[in-house]
Amino acid sequence: MRACVFDTETTDLIDNIGRPLDRQPRVIEFFGVTADHESMSLTDSLGMLIKPPFNVTEETTRITGITNEMLKDKLPFQAHAQKIIDYIESHDRVVAHNAKYDTDMIDIELRRLNLKINWPEVVCTVEATEYLQGYRLSLGKLHMARFGVDFDDHHRAEPDTRALGNIYLDLIKEDML
Repeated sequence: MRACVFDTETTDLIDNIGRPLDRQPRVIEFFGVTADHESMSLTDSLGMLIKPPFNVTEETTRITGITNEMLKDKLPFQAHAQKIIDYIESHDRVVAHNAKYDTDMIDIELRRLNLKINWPEVVCTVEATEYLQGYRLSLGKLHMARFGVDFDDHHRAEPDTRALGNIYLDLIKEDML
C-alpha cells in the first residue's frame, strides 16, 4: 500500500463551502509525500508554492510564513493541477490532518478549472486519532503524543506533511490505524 500524505497552505479558511468559487480561498502551497507500507518509509514527494491571483494578507503570512515576495515568481494553480491530480491518484490512500479541509481545497481549485480528481480512500488523522486522548489533537500535539518532541516550522506544508507522514507510519506499525 502506498499512501499520499499531504497538506495545503491557503489564503484563508473555508467559511462556507457553498459560497461562489470566486469567494473561496486559494491554495498557495501543496506538499505530498508517499508513505510506503512495505518499506515503512517516506519516499517520493511533490511540492510547490503556488501564486494566487491576488496578494496574500499579512494574516496569511503571519500564520504560514509565506510572503508575497516568495510567491511573486511562482506559477498559478492551473500550472500544477495535473501534476497534483496524477500524484494523488497514483496512491491507494490519501492521509491528511483535517482531511476534509485539504481535500475540499483541492476540489475547489479543480472546480475553478473544470477538472475533477478521483480520490483514493481518505484517512483523516484528526478523526482517526481522537481516541488517543479523548479529543481532537492538533498536529503538533499528536506529534508530541507519539514521539515526545515537537517539530519545527508548523503551518508550512512540507514540515507538516513530513511530521504527519512519520506519525502515520508509526500508527500503522503499531496497528493503531
